[in-house]
Amino acid sequence: MRIVVHIMLLLLSVPLWAQNGKPVYTRQVYFEFGKYDLRPDDNKTFTAFLRAVKAQGEGYSITLIGHTDLIDNDNFNSKLGFNRAKAVKEFLITKGVPATTIKIESKGEKLAQQTKVTDSIRALNRKVEMALYAGKGVTSTTNGQTAEIKLGGHIYDAETKKLIKATISVTIKNPREVDRDKIKTYKQADEYEQVAIAERTYSVYVTADGYRAENYFVTIPSNQKSGTIIQDAYLKKLTIKRRLSYEKIYFVPNKDEFLPTAADELEKLLKFMQHDSTINIEIRGHINYPKNRTPMTPLDEFLFYDLSLRRAIAVYNHLTTNGIKAERMSYRGMSNSEMVMPYARTLEESMRNMRVEVLVLN
Repeated sequence: MRIVVHIMLLLLSVPLWAQNGKPVYTRQVYFEFGKYDLRPDDNKTFTAFLRAVKAQGEGYSITLIGHTDLIDNDNFNSKLGFNRAKAVKEFLITKGVPATTIKIESKGEKLAQQTKVTDSIRALNRKVEMALYAGKGVTSTTNGQTAEIKLGGHIYDAETKKLIKATISVTIKNPREVDRDKIKTYKQADEYEQVAIAERTYSVYVTADGYRAENYFVTIPSNQKSGTIIQDAYLKKLTIKRRLSYEKIYFVPNKDEFLPTAADELEKLLKFMQHDSTINIEIRGHINYPKNRTPMTPLDEFLFYDLSLRRAIAVYNHLTTNGIKAERMSYRGMSNSEMVMPYARTLEESMRNMRVEVLVLN
């Protein structure tokens, strides 16, 4: 009886593959004779498979089975089938699929068609079958629950250390194709928590009325398997000494790319920052969406806020690239909340709303 207990504990402590039932999605990719290099012709197949993986969220497992034709001996073909499956696995990993969710095996020539074999049939035998299963593929704890990494924290007033309500945007920097929650926003919240992914860097951007915006960067270690990583935010009260409006920092419509005509205004801002190294600023991006237009949908609200934020970041990046220290600056997207011309009707009035504003904080 003791031996049975020990065996059961051992089984519960190692990764287990939960692939009950049929796969929810399957695809095949093909290979040249005797090779295991991926073909550009299969890019669309991989894209479709990765979309299916992403749709499964955090709960899925993948099986990759390598196959060959009947040419050469069984031992060679068994290794070739394995190398083909391994090549697909390595590719999926580069796209953000966790290695722990992928199982590979080789059938070699075992399932190759053996009658009426033509060159076309041989080509169809040289493949890797990709099968996606719903549900957790690997469990790593003794109670059968899959371990998760979480990123979270609270938002405080830097002086009083009391909790305050804020807007929190958590963004994956350089996300991979299958990553979920590339950006997640919490509105009027004093805390946040979400599932995080190893080997990713997250930006935690926090804004609150009357406070200076703060941005934190958190990198999840590659060896992190579970647990919660805490990144609290401490916001300082915003004391505005002066407002400087740079209405001539023009952008390509609906983008965060500067137009060539913005060069003079950007140079003016750069010289202002270079002139006094003690000045700290907050850069605010604004967009044009007059009140006489159809009210924004929730999607519009997100897109226009994101555009105003990205434009502020573009100015911030321009200044840091030209030697201005990052700690002297913060940035914020304002969407259309502070339009100079709330009922803009002409192009000139609209351009005044699409401005960059700089708040001098000291």
